[in-house]
Order: sequence, then structure tokens, then C-alpha cells
Amino acid sequence: IKGIEFRPLFFIDKYDANKNNFSSSKSIDLCFLGTVHSDRYNLIHNIKEQVEKIGLTNYFFMYFPSPILFWYKKFKDVHFLKAKYKEFSFKPLKIEEIVKKIMMSKGVLDIQHPKQSGLSIRTIEMIGAGRKLITTNAAIKEYDFYNEKNILVIDRDNPQIPQSFFDSEYIEIDPAIRYKYSIEGWIAEIFKLSDSNIIQKQKPKVSVITVVYENNTFIRDAINSVLNQTYPDIEYIIVDGDSKDGTIELVKSYGDKISKFISEPDEGVYYALNKGIEVATGDIIALLHSDDFYINPYVISQVVEAFEKNDCDAIYSNLYYISNNNKEKIVRNWDAGIYKSDSFKNGWMPPHPAFFVKKEVYKKFGAFNTQLKFAADYELMLRFILKHKIRVHYIPKFFIKMRVGGKSNRNLWNRIMANIEDRKAWKLNEIKPRFYTLWLKPLQKIFQYRF
Repeated sequence: IKGIEFRPLFFIDKYDANKNNFSSSKSIDLCFLGTVHSDRYNLIHNIKEQVEKIGLTNYFFMYFPSPILFWYKKFKDVHFLKAKYKEFSFKPLKIEEIVKKIMMSKGVLDIQHPKQSGLSIRTIEMIGAGRKLITTNAAIKEYDFYNEKNILVIDRDNPQIPQSFFDSEYIEIDPAIRYKYSIEGWIAEIFKLSDSNIIQKQKPKVSVITVVYENNTFIRDAINSVLNQTYPDIEYIIVDGDSKDGTIELVKSYGDKISKFISEPDEGVYYALNKGIEVATGDIIALLHSDDFYINPYVISQVVEAFEKNDCDAIYSNLYYISNNNKEKIVRNWDAGIYKSDSFKNGWMPPHPAFFVKKEVYKKFGAFNTQLKFAADYELMLRFILKHKIRVHYIPKFFIKMRVGGKSNRNLWNRIMANIEDRKAWKLNEIKPRFYTLWLKPLQKIFQYRF
């Protein structure tokens, strides 16, 4: 019909507000939250049996509007012949309870009414929550957010739930598409705010700094992961230590895609990082080493969005350690968790490549302390977060893959030297650790490994 446009529903902002309250490790593999109607009861039981058979955890909340209606359906509707009264709740969940259960889950089950062709609200909520979806609605394949890694479409008559669907992590969608389905995006589209004369706040520039010395084997992955970012205003700086292995030629082959390229002898990685920070003109500084790479094209967009939505000076997230020979083989999950006032004293630190900081913080509190050769990253975060109490915000997502064998972890001697410098970091900042702090720091890493 001319003049009428199709506009799906939206997810509420409670999903954004609750993201940091739940760890990226989810305690429920699959959940269902909804009213039981039509053939839903039999489908739910079929799927519940399948997921339990393959050892997946589940939570199924089946709601019925009233006990009277239940007994009516029990005797009048063939779909409810085997239904048991105790399986149902006659009191609906509060919105806060729904959000909590969804955020605790890896995936959510959606079974639309047989006569329904459009998307259910649960489907849209999964965009906001960043959770996988199993649905009977094949029409979902026509939407711009569809990704077969995130959404499994099952046959209503013969639903099959493969374990492989749960083996992979949720893949982030384009932030512009996510915004479209948010309540803010819905309002903006309905009221044509994007076409109005409202002054849009200027987006911050992000400076990404990569330091390298003789690493033509892996630096291409780092470079490509930055150049593939969808965020429009990125300044990419590469600082090279006068490599002789072809790294310089490789970087130069990208031409003006690299904003600034410095190649000259230096005294190590922290000197090089300081050099990059000094010439950076961005509002936000990101550090990506030549062995590392961003996990998807939307990392910087999500970081900027988090800065815009939270009153903070720095953002940090999680990191995967991967095999040197296989980018898909994860050997360690660095799940940073939410920062608390005593976190550092309990051996905590965030992964520094997943630590995004406003440039003004470096100007105010200084850059890397080059007295330290192995633990200057730890000292910098200790100084920023614990000593000067900058405001930090945690994004419970994995943004970076780092190859094993960083300088401080390359061998036992380096690990010993890093531990010695960890102690020095506290002295330099005139802060006293607890007697167990520097023992807990390396011990915590043991539990991050995948054995």
C-alpha cells in the first residue's frame, strides 16, 4: 500500500543495561519463556528431550493464563492430552525476570503461532541480548540480521537440534543493524529524526596503534582486521622497530590505508607504544599488537557505542589466546569480569590489548613506564585504574584473538622477570598489595586454559 512502510518491533534498553551484570560464560544452554498455545507443548517436549540427551542445560518456563483454561484445553485440545498441571505457571514472569533468564542463556527457543508470519517479540529481543535463537519461523531468513551461525531454523514437524549449533559463540551483527531494531532506532525511524535538523553529536576518532618488529608472518592479520572495521573514523598507526625481514615492505604495500607509518630503531615495545600514543590524534586509543587481531569488523563500533552510553574514561573486554599455527584453536579464555575496588589486590588485571582508553587519560596520567621491560602494561593499568581511579566500563564480549607467546609469557625466565616487575609496579605507584596479591595474579591464569 502506497505510503505505508513495514516496520518490525524493537527491543527495550534493559538488555543494554544488563549486559555487564552477566558473565560471557552462560549457565543455561537453551531456554524457553512463553505462553503455551497450539502445538507448542509437544514441540517444547520434543526439543527438551533432545537437548537433555546431548547434555545441554535448559530452562523452560511454560505459562498458561489460568487454571480453568488449562483444564478446558486438557479435555478439548488434542495437543494437551499429555500435559501435566504442575508443568505450567499461571503467573507470568516480570520483565526483569525475563531479561535475566535470557542473559543467562546461550540460546533461546522461539515457536511462533502456526498462523503467524511476522517475527515474534522474542526474536527481536535476541538482537538486543546478543544471544542465539532457535526458531520455527523460516521467514526470519529474509531479514538483514539473519546469520546461520546465530539463528537455527527448525522444521516444525521434525525439529532437529544439533549440538554443533551450541559449540560456536554468537557472532556480533553490524551495530547499525542492531540500532535499527532498538527502541531508539524505532523512534528515530517512526518520527524521522534522522531527517530532522537535530544536531548530531560528532563521533569520536579512534587511533589504533600496532607496534611490530620483524613479524611479517602475522602482522597481515592485524592490519586486515583493523582495515575491515566498519567504524568510519579510524586513524591507523603502525610503529616498526626497523625490521629487516620484509615487514616494512609488507606495511608499505597497503599504501595510504595506513594513516601513519614510523620505522626506526627503538628500545623495545613500550617505547614504540609511547611513540604511537604521542603522534595519535584520536579521542580514543586502542592498542593492537602485530600478533593479534580483532575478532570481527564491529569491535571499534561497539567500543565507541559503549563510550557514548557510559560515563567512563576507559573500556575493557575479553580476549582469546589462540594457537600460533591455528587461528581457530582457542587455548585460553581471558574472561576479565567486572572491576571492583579490590580487584587488583585479588590478582586481577584486564587484557591490555582489549583496554581502550581516552587520549586525555594518557595526557593527564602519562603513558608506559619504560623503566619496566616486561610489566609496563600492568603498571599502566594499575596506575590508571587503582591509583587515579579512572572510570572503567566492562563489555563482557571477546573482541581480540592473541597468539600465544607474548613477551612476558614467552618462557619461564620472562615470567619470573614479569613477576618481579609486577611487584615494582606497586612500589612505583606507592600502593601496598596484599601478601597474596602477586601470587594470585599468575595462579588465576591456570583456570583460563582449555585443557
